Amino acid sequence: MSTVITCPYCGASLEVTIGHHQDSAERVVCDECKQPIAVYKTAAEALQHRDRSIKAVSIEEADFSEEGTYLEIIETEFTKPQTIQIPEGRSLFGRYNPRSSARLQVLTADPSIDRQHAYFTLSKDGRLEVMDNDSMTGTFVNGAEIDQGERRRLSQGDVLTFGATTAIVHLPHGEEDEGDEWLLF
Repeated sequence: MSTVITCPYCGASLEVTIGHHQDSAERVVCDECKQPIAVYKTAAEALQHRDRSIKAVSIEEADFSEEGTYLEIIETEFTKPQTIQIPEGRSLFGRYNPRSSARLQVLTADPSIDRQHAYFTLSKDGRLEVMDNDSMTGTFVNGAEIDQGERRRLSQGDVLTFGATTAIVHLPHGEEDEGDEWLLF
């Protein structure tokens, strides 16, 4: 699998190849500045990178586009700031665990977010919905808990809470929900 990454030292573009079954980082050297780089498959793996003498990047970050639908994870005492791209279809979301089946994982020390906390569904027409997955602490949209089994449509800027972890919804072109409208008299 070949992709282009950006050197975290000098900003040069580099083409790298990562094996399908590789569990550790691929070590590469920037052609421009000659600095070593650790390249991981996922952003969660790159965030766990421990060797401070070498900067880490992920293929997910290289493929990330702010044009798409994504979650902006807010920094807390438990969690570093992160962005999680949401692909089309149904995706399980939860706390990072290398053995988890969750496709969307947040790297956090927050014990109140389950490893399989909620489902996100992104339709072909760009509609994004969230549904709690019988989590211990619930899933909240703009401070209101969603009921078990309820699928809640999300809008640009909605604030999601999973345990003590907070995320902001970003939709392409700032699309707003065309659904509920309030009339003020």
